[in-house]
Amino acid sequence: MLREKPFCAIVIAATIALWLSGCASEPISNNNASHVLPQTVDLSAALEGVTYHYQPVKTDSTVPFLIVYEENSAFHVPWFIGDYASSAGLMRENSEILYVDPVQKTVSLAFDNTRQQVRECAEGSELRDSAVVGYSLCTSRLVSLTPPKVKADTAVQGSLYELLFSSPKTVNKSPPMLQADIDASGLATVVRQLNLLSRAEDVLTAEVTTTLSSTDIGDFVKRLQLKQKTYERKLLEIQQQYLGYYRKQALKPLAINRSVSDRSGYFGYEIEWMDAVSKVPRSYAIQHFDYSALLKPLEGQEMNDAVASLANVVSRRLEQQFEEDERLLKSALAQQLSHYKVVCEQPDFMGQYQISLKCPASIGAHESEIKVHYEILTRQFGVTLPGYGMHNADISVQSNSQRVGITNNSRKNIWIKQLELLGNSHAQVLYGQTGVESGYLLKPAQTLELDIRSKLSESMQAALFVAHINRREAARKKMMYGYRLNYQVEGASQAQQISEVRDYRLDHVLLSRY
Repeated sequence: MLREKPFCAIVIAATIALWLSGCASEPISNNNASHVLPQTVDLSAALEGVTYHYQPVKTDSTVPFLIVYEENSAFHVPWFIGDYASSAGLMRENSEILYVDPVQKTVSLAFDNTRQQVRECAEGSELRDSAVVGYSLCTSRLVSLTPPKVKADTAVQGSLYELLFSSPKTVNKSPPMLQADIDASGLATVVRQLNLLSRAEDVLTAEVTTTLSSTDIGDFVKRLQLKQKTYERKLLEIQQQYLGYYRKQALKPLAINRSVSDRSGYFGYEIEWMDAVSKVPRSYAIQHFDYSALLKPLEGQEMNDAVASLANVVSRRLEQQFEEDERLLKSALAQQLSHYKVVCEQPDFMGQYQISLKCPASIGAHESEIKVHYEILTRQFGVTLPGYGMHNADISVQSNSQRVGITNNSRKNIWIKQLELLGNSHAQVLYGQTGVESGYLLKPAQTLELDIRSKLSESMQAALFVAHINRREAARKKMMYGYRLNYQVEGASQAQQISEVRDYRLDHVLLSRY
């Protein structure tokens, strides 16, 4: 046993030495280490030709924008543009500063992503508290922060050192650094939705200077090109805005101021009107302006005093041409888009009436009411049967537009043999029997009623049909209408007949019926 003790001590010592050497070789977080960000990100997928720079880029053509995040915004992108000029360098909570360069087509965030700032973004710190860390990677909503994946050191677990010591020593480590990555898609969406590139162009267009040096002629030409494109874009937007409003207003319904006049003489005001009035926008072709020819005198020129003067002249000509084109364009738009074509859809016939519609051919773009006039031209009455009556000592015949009644006026029985309708030179037997003692027996004071409408033949319906007509025409027309009745009185040897056809003024017939 005494011989084994030195050997055990050697083994234990060697084991501890190996463990310590392993601990010494374990990597310890370096306070100067940080996640290395790439230099640029291509945003062309959402913004054509635009590049994001991780380091803030400020050039003569850079325009700063303060954008503020609004919680619970109803918009797709919950950002709005703040007042950068009055911010005085003080950042609002939930805000960002974007550097936008429409000439170089670049976008960057205003903070420097230094190692110190990355170190401040330690796990567990208040990353969004701008009062603590200021505007940096830690607070930006357009940068995503994720802790690096740390592999567990399984070599120490269950080691002999843990078996020998109940309170192992720990190694002081710095908090793990958070990896920072730009949310390129979100940034591009914000720039596009807030139209920051076009806004930056407008700012630069108003800031084109007339002071040139031998070193900035290229930049001045770029600014003039930007000014050219901005003017061309503005003229296009003016047309799109006018045309968009013009087409939108065409969809708004018009109030109908309706008036009705009756030229038929028979209008009963029972029509339920169905106004179908629509505004049709006039066609308009978008004009595209090209000012590139105005910049050609500067192509290939080297900077000198003459070129400097020429560049200023080109700039003024560009402004003058735009102002003239803008004035003429707005005047033409106001004239061409001042009216709509009016389409009134109305059938020629409604119910029994023939209608004429008087509708204006056009209406002003700002008018909300239209006057529509309806004229009732004619009315169709269809199969028309006037009121009728004839009688003698034996019998009476009375009819209206639906039925005919035969009444026995005598004190004897009467057999009705045949009833014939006479209308406009046409004749039709409505009821008929043969034989001396045959027919319908009508007792004294008894009345026989027969339906007329259901018994009319097609030829008789055509003879009595009154098509579309007005009162003036009806006053010049006549209707022939009557009955012929064959009957036999009880005890008489022969049948007798009563018949009468009358001439009616058609106007009187129509007015008596309706």
